[in-house]
Amino acid sequence: DLQLSGCHLVDCPHNGRKEVADKMIIVDAMQFAFKHPEGATLCFITGDVDYAYLLAVLQRPQWHTIVISKGTMQSMLHVNCDMKMRWETDILQLRQHHPVQPPDPPP
Repeated sequence: DLQLSGCHLVDCPHNGRKEVADKMIIVDAMQFAFKHPEGATLCFITGDVDYAYLLAVLQRPQWHTIVISKGTMQSMLHVNCDMKMRWETDILQLRQHHPVQPPDPPP
């Protein structure tokens, strides 16, 4: 279903090396941006702050960046994007869980 909606899936064999997928994503994003100088929107589903520099480089009027991540959004990753979204609430539309306070004991 992802491919039918325009997503491009890439296999990243790593042979025990670290950060292979990260490096491929960074190169692919920059290549895409350079091939589309007229502008485009790039969406990253990540919480990895290693992408913060890439997002900073892509901060140009013609490119818009969206970051979707889990949990809190207080990092350099989210400072450098045009739109930030939370996976749980914005995508899955789950309600935030607020613990129920026990009632106060009678006086």
